[in-house]
Amino acid sequence: MPFDEHFHWRRKNALRLYRHISGELSGSPPREERLTRFQLHRAALMLRVWDGVESGEPRRLIASILINEKVRTLRALDWKNAPERRRLSRILAAARERIEGGYLRWLVPRARHQLHDVDRKT
Repeated sequence: MPFDEHFHWRRKNALRLYRHISGELSGSPPREERLTRFQLHRAALMLRVWDGVESGEPRRLIASILINEKVRTLRALDWKNAPERRRLSRILAAARERIEGGYLRWLVPRARHQLHDVDRKT
């Protein structure tokens, strides 16, 4: 386990995992480590979009299932300009970013994010 700025959180979670594997009560994660309802919803949406694209489904079909069923009947020109198409692209870009390492931000407690965000702004 690396001894870095996240050591405290890694150690706590490693101990929780050990207790869980050993059949002991591991307890729920601390509030600051839990994903918000929005983050959980967004993560599920990103995974569903990513899985759909990776399995070769047309993006319009994915958008019609996950965002707005009416896009299925749009003309090609209307689909090119549809807000659902742009939203799907943003969700897919966010999924790609999370897959390439951005998921680590979800593993760091929110209070730390706020501190790091303040540091970046100054």
